[in-house]
Amino acid sequence: MLSGTVLCAMIGNPVEISTNDTDELDIIIDDVLVDTLYHELVHALVDVLKLSITGKEKDAVDNLSTLMLIKIWRG
Repeated sequence: MLSGTVLCAMIGNPVEISTNDTDELDIIIDDVLVDTLYHELVHALVDVLKLSITGKEKDAVDNLSTLMLIKIWRG
């Protein structure tokens, strides 16, 4: 189990998380991994389905992956 201070380094966005609660830390790490998985899944969908995007692809992917996560977790 992890405890103490952990540095979560998403590309260009390092975040320091300080907690001694290993359950909370496990939840945070799981959330980051799920978010990253959906983000990369949407990148793959854009590529495979040749989806047209206006604006920056990264912004569109962030928005769609967030909407997918909201729909899945809220039902």
